[in-house]
Amino acid sequence: MMGYSHIVVGVTSWCVVGHLFSIPVDLPTLSMAVLGSLLPDIDHPKSMISRHFRPFKLVGRLIPHRGPTHSLLFMLVLTIGLAMAYERYDAIIKIGG
Repeated sequence: MMGYSHIVVGVTSWCVVGHLFSIPVDLPTLSMAVLGSLLPDIDHPKSMISRHFRPFKLVGRLIPHRGPTHSLLFMLVLTIGLAMAYERYDAIIKIGG
């Protein structure tokens, strides 16, 4: 799957989940969906995220493609990490605004 396909699937999935669970579908959460949809391919040196964020090219050299980053454990860790980042972002916005 290409980077744009990953983004379409990630954003569409987030819109469905957000609607089902009454979670706001706004720019911060859509940004997290885009990032989350691209991160599984950090293990490929020619992936969209590796081309735009150079440090990820190193990951592609260390981890085999479709290895650990395509596992349920990685998805769980990534989801928890992005949720924590969103909570921190949301708290900053509430304090500032």
